[in-house]
Amino acid sequence: MKLPIKAVCDRRTRKDFTNVIAIQYCHSPEKRTVLPVNIYVPGCYWNQKQRVISKNLPAPFGNSNELN
Repeated sequence: MKLPIKAVCDRRTRKDFTNVIAIQYCHSPEKRTVLPVNIYVPGCYWNQKQRVISKNLPAPFGNSNELN
């Protein structure tokens, strides 16, 4: 059974070279709601396959264990 909730990283990069992490809720295959959670990390530290922040995230962006 697939969960209807997952973490996603916005493809659009902001001016400070970070991407927004958000929670995506899928009502149905056609309807999705994206809720931003005010976490910003560089896109290269987002693991798309596992949907987590990489462990080698630089300290100025936060602790990856706390953010995951």
